[in-house]
Amino acid sequence: MVAMQLAKSKPLLKYQETPPYLGYGTEEDSLTSVSALLPKPPKKDVQKIFKNDLHILRYEAKLVSSNPDDENRKFILSFYCGDDTIQIYEIADRNSGRVGGKFLDRKKHVNPVSGKYYGEKEMLLGQLLLLGGYKFRIMKCDEYTEKYFEVTSTINL
Repeated sequence: MVAMQLAKSKPLLKYQETPPYLGYGTEEDSLTSVSALLPKPPKKDVQKIFKNDLHILRYEAKLVSSNPDDENRKFILSFYCGDDTIQIYEIADRNSGRVGGKFLDRKKHVNPVSGKYYGEKEMLLGQLLLLGGYKFRIMKCDEYTEKYFEVTSTINL
């Protein structure tokens, strides 16, 4: 009797796509929880944090919207250079019916054009930023921010 040889079929391998980011925590946290059973926190740039932790760049921003009620709304956009996070506060006028205070929590925001996080180089006057589904235009900056960019531009030359 002759043994019959059967051709082995290739095993079917299916790779599951990474689920979309839902907005909780950071994108790095979400990706590490998908890729490992015991996730480790993403590594931070400790040298950058220690070097730039005290530098907070503040801007006056305006909400870009087609709603006429949003024309007079003013916001303070704070960019933290240590970890590239952005926080937005709303300045409410008296008797406007709006409650002032924290508008967007402090977190990193992705630039939809480049696909990378916003950095201090994108924080220029007149720049349009998409943060948390809202469009903001940077109108003014405070004195500290002006001096910070003067000093950093002379160092980088």
